[in-house]
Amino acid sequence: MIQDLNSKTKEITITLAIILVGVFGFLYLQNRNKKFIDKNGIYLKCIIYNIEGHKGGRIVTIEYTYKKIKYRERSYTSLGNDAIGKQYFVKIIPEHPSSHLLLEESAVPECLIDSASHEAGWAKIPVCQ
Repeated sequence: MIQDLNSKTKEITITLAIILVGVFGFLYLQNRNKKFIDKNGIYLKCIIYNIEGHKGGRIVTIEYTYKKIKYRERSYTSLGNDAIGKQYFVKIIPEHPSSHLLLEESAVPECLIDSASHEAGWAKIPVCQ
């Protein structure tokens, strides 16, 4: 009986250790990916296509065009439904355009809303003149 209890305790301990390593590994990779995009990425305009609520948070669907190819990507967001249809800046890796970082605090200024997107993106967020 005691041996069964020790065996169960070991199983639970090993399972929890694997889960913790997995969670911390995932968080580390997410942070590393964000830093890589932030350092090496270019800026594009995107449009908020849809926002859905899920158990784990809100998921935003964005759409942007890079080198004449349209991308529709999803990520977690803190934006509300009032952002649907609005334009924001997104940062992407040119070699992997589906790797993106939505810049929720960087809405596209009014003077750039109707202008065509710069096909190759920008090294810095463009400003109105």
